[in-house]
Amino acid sequence: MLYKAGVLNTLSELSDNEHEILTKVPTTELIQELERRTRKS
Repeated sequence: MLYKAGVLNTLSELSDNEHEILTKVPTTELIQELERRTRKS
């Protein structure tokens, strides 16, 4: 979902369901997950 949200691809769009799910996740958790994924590479 982060990919579709535009973190890696600005051309994709979120469906309404994906948008709802993403807005329910705390921002700090999203940032931590992004950091974890980018540091692994």
